[in-house]
Amino acid sequence: MPFLLPIANLTVAEPTLKACNLFLPINNLAPPDSKLSLLSSLPSLALALLIAAARLDVILGVDTCNFAMAYDEYATLAARARVAAASTTLGLGIGGKVWSREVAKAAWEQLVETDLLLSGGGGMGSGAEHMVRCDVALEEIEGAVPDMERGLVKWCREI
Repeated sequence: MPFLLPIANLTVAEPTLKACNLFLPINNLAPPDSKLSLLSSLPSLALALLIAAARLDVILGVDTCNFAMAYDEYATLAARARVAAASTTLGLGIGGKVWSREVAKAAWEQLVETDLLLSGGGGMGSGAEHMVRCDVALEEIEGAVPDMERGLVKWCREI
C-alpha cells in the first residue's frame, strides 16, 4: 500500500513518482531497456556463442560461464550439426561451421561490449577465464530473432 498515494498522483504532465517517503527510489514507470532488440543485428557467430552461453546456464544450472566453456559448447553443437547434415541434403549453415578460437573470441568481445554478457566475477579483464552472465535467457533468443538460421533455432530448442 505504500505505492497507492504516489501512483494516484501520476499525471500526463508529471509521469514520475516522487520520493514520498518511500524506501525504494523510483524515478518513472518506463520499462527497462530491452537488449533483445540487439539480437537480430548480431553476426551469426556472435549469436551462436550467445546461444551456447545461454544453454550452459540451463545445462549446468549456473548463471555464469567463460569464453572457453561457451566455445566448447559451440564447437560440440557445430560438430553434431555436421554429423546430422552428412545424412541429409540440407546445407550446414552456421550450425556446421566451427570458427577458430581467435575469430570466436572477437565475437565474444562484441557480446561483452553490447552488455549481452555481463561481468559475473571470477577474474579480472576479458580473458577466456573471465566469468560472465548472459543477460538474455535461452527461450528469449529465438523469439527475438525472427529470421534465425534453422540450425541455431534447433540449438535454442533442444537441450
